[in-house]
Amino acid sequence: MNRNRELRSGLKACLKGSFAQNCYMFLLFSLCPLLLYQPAFQNDTYWLINTGKYIVHNGFPYTDPFTIHKGLDYIVQQWLSTIILHESYQMGGSVGVHLLIIGICMVTLFLIYRLALLLAGGKKLIAAYITAFIGVIFSFYMVPRPQAFSLLVFVTEVLLLECYVRNQKRPAAVIIALPLLSALLINLHSALWPVFFLLFIPYIIDSFKFSVGRIEGHGYRKKPLLLSLLFSILLGFANPYGLRAATYIFNSYGNSIINSHVQEMFSPDFKSVSGLFIFAVMATVVFIYFLVRGDTRLRYVLLTVGTLYMGLSSVRSFSLFVAFGFVFLSYYLKGIDLSTSMPVRRRTVLVTIAVLAMLVVRITHIQDAGALEQDYRPEAAVRYMKSAVNLSTMRLYNSYDTGGYIEFSGIKSFIDSRAEVFTMKINRKEDILKDYCDALTGKLYYSDLISKYSLTHLLVTEDDLMNNCLKHDKMFKVVFHDKNYLLYEKASLSQPGNRAVPIAP
Repeated sequence: MNRNRELRSGLKACLKGSFAQNCYMFLLFSLCPLLLYQPAFQNDTYWLINTGKYIVHNGFPYTDPFTIHKGLDYIVQQWLSTIILHESYQMGGSVGVHLLIIGICMVTLFLIYRLALLLAGGKKLIAAYITAFIGVIFSFYMVPRPQAFSLLVFVTEVLLLECYVRNQKRPAAVIIALPLLSALLINLHSALWPVFFLLFIPYIIDSFKFSVGRIEGHGYRKKPLLLSLLFSILLGFANPYGLRAATYIFNSYGNSIINSHVQEMFSPDFKSVSGLFIFAVMATVVFIYFLVRGDTRLRYVLLTVGTLYMGLSSVRSFSLFVAFGFVFLSYYLKGIDLSTSMPVRRRTVLVTIAVLAMLVVRITHIQDAGALEQDYRPEAAVRYMKSAVNLSTMRLYNSYDTGGYIEFSGIKSFIDSRAEVFTMKINRKEDILKDYCDALTGKLYYSDLISKYSLTHLLVTEDDLMNNCLKHDKMFKVVFHDKNYLLYEKASLSQPGNRAVPIAP
C-alpha cells in the first residue's frame, strides 16, 4: 500500500505542479547549456548542413554526390536531422544552428528532471541535484549533430514508459506515442534506431511477476507494451531508405579501422583525463547502488548494466549511461532527506544568483569559435582553390577532418568524417577509409595512393606524413600555404611563373 502511494505521489509530482514552478525549473536547467555550450561547429556539422541543402534541392541521394569517388552506394541515415540543421542555418546562420542545439538540450534536461522527479517520489531537491550533474556531463555532447535529437527521443521514450508503469489506466498513450517516436528516430538518426528497443525491452521483461533475491519483476499489463513494440518496429520502416536504414547499424558498426581511428569510438581508458572522468562517474554510480539499501527494479538494473556496457565500449555512448544509469539514482536516493531550515524562497534566490554569476564568468571566458574550428576549416585554402583551380577537373586529397567544410564550400573531397560511408561494406565499391589510414601510417606508399585515385591536388598540414613525402617529390609543387595548410598541385598542371601564394596569419 505504501509503495503504491509512493508511486502515485511521484507520478503526480512529475505530471503536475504549478505553472510557475515548471517555468522556474525549466529556466534553471536551461542555464546549464548556456553556461557550458561551445558555439563552434564540428567537422560533422558542415557536411550535415550541406547534405540537408542537397536533399532540399535534389531529393534523396542513393549514390554519394559529395566526393571525387564515383558510384559509391549511399543512404543519408540522418536525413531529417540534416534538413533541420540546414533550415536552421538558412534562417540564422551559425547562430541559428547553435540556438537550435541549445534549445534541444534545454528540453532534454527538463524532461530528465521530470523523470528524476518521478523516480524520486516527488523529492524536488534530489531530482534537481541529479539533473544538474547530468547537465554538466551533457555539456560535452551539446554539439550540432544528430545525437542531440536522439538523446531527446530516448529520454522522452523512457519517461513515457515509466509513466505507463505507474499509471496503466490510459495505455493508448504508450501504444500511440512510442511508435511515433520510433518513426521519428529512424529518420532523425537511423544508426541509433536499435537503441530505441534496447531501452524498451527492460520494461517488457519487468512486466512479468517474479522474484530473484532482491530483484523482482514488477508485474504490470503487458499487452499495451507488446502492441507498442510491434507498431514501433513496423513504423521503423517508414523512411525513404526502407530496410537499409533499419539495418544500417549492422553494416556501419564494428569496423576495426573505424574503432581504431575515429576518436569518439575509442573505449575510455586510464591514459586520458576524459577516460579517468568516465570511470570515476561509473564507479560512483555503482558504489551508490551498493551503498544504499532498499528495493530495486529489474528494469533499472537492466538499463544501468546495458548502458554501462555501452559506455565502456565507446566514449560516444557514455551519454546514454549518464542519462539512463545516473538518473535512476533518484529512485535509490529518494529516502534521503535533503531539506534545510532555510526558507525555500531564499534558497531559490541564492541558487539563481549563483547560477547567474557563473553565467557571467562563462561569457567573459568563452573560447573563440574560430580557434576551435581551425583544425577542420581551411577557409583560406578553399578561397584559393575556388579562385585559382579548375574545380571540374581537380581531384583533391584532404584529411578526414577537413572534408566536411570542403564539401560545404562546394568542392568535392577525397574523404570526410562520414567514416562508414568510405568502407566497402557500406559503399559496395572500395575501402577508401582503409587506404586513407594506411597512407597516414605509411602502410600504403603515398604515390600509390595518388596513382590509384588520380589525385591532382593534395591539401595537407605541416606535420602530415604526406607533406614530408610531397616536399621531396618534384612531381608536385606548393601553390598555396598559410599557417595551417599547404596545397600541393601536380607540377604538370601549373602554368609557367606560378608560385606559392602565402596568406597572412
